[in-house]
Amino acid sequence: MMKKQQLVQQRKLIQVGGLRNTTSTQTQKDVIFSEKDGSQIPMTEKVIMPTIEGAVITAQGAKNATVKSNIVNAVKSATGLSIDKIQVFEMEG
Repeated sequence: MMKKQQLVQQRKLIQVGGLRNTTSTQTQKDVIFSEKDGSQIPMTEKVIMPTIEGAVITAQGAKNATVKSNIVNAVKSATGLSIDKIQVFEMEG
């Protein structure tokens, strides 16, 4: 989406003899399409990826402290999460 923004400032004399400043903003949004196989597809200006807030993992062997620690460290390395945002539980069954 292409956005054009125009800022208009005007100064007007008021009857009392003072000066009044007025500011107005005009915004125009245009959707840009690309054509593929005869159909129009809107183009994307920005893609926002989701933010990972935490992780919950269930795994066999997670009762073992070493296994649990290895899983937490692997998730920490892969996601950048701090260890207090990672929970590991023993998988049942």
